[in-house]
Amino acid sequence: MTEVKIKGRTVKNFGNPFIIPEMSINHNGVVGNAIKIIDKLHTLGAECVKFQCFNTDEFMGKNSLNYTYKTQKGKNTEDMYEMFKRHELNVDDFDKMFDYAKKKGIIAFSTPTDKFYVDYLCKKKFHVLKLALMT
Repeated sequence: MTEVKIKGRTVKNFGNPFIIPEMSINHNGVVGNAIKIIDKLHTLGAECVKFQCFNTDEFMGKNSLNYTYKTQKGKNTEDMYEMFKRHELNVDDFDKMFDYAKKKGIIAFSTPTDKFYVDYLCKKKFHVLKLALMT
């Protein structure tokens, strides 16, 4: 790669790093939490934020594995399908988050995990889509 422009920001070999904060499911399925994270990213001087647009039923079966992760209270183990389903957002939620990031001057983009969200992001004329590896 020699260089690529993302909304006026040039990313190139040996240039200034383009650090991409990953929202993932850290919003816990609550738009208000995502807004707070965007505010914190803005305060910290972040240039962008990456979301994950997904429909749990499109990428995961209901007979999934359990997942153990750390929480403030220790460890928690739960069914991965249920965890992702609980954190799933809809188009209206993403519209609010993308619009808020734009208002804060933060470049927002996403990893779509299915055709519905690829189409949605393309209709919104996003400058970047990060493709998910589904193995």
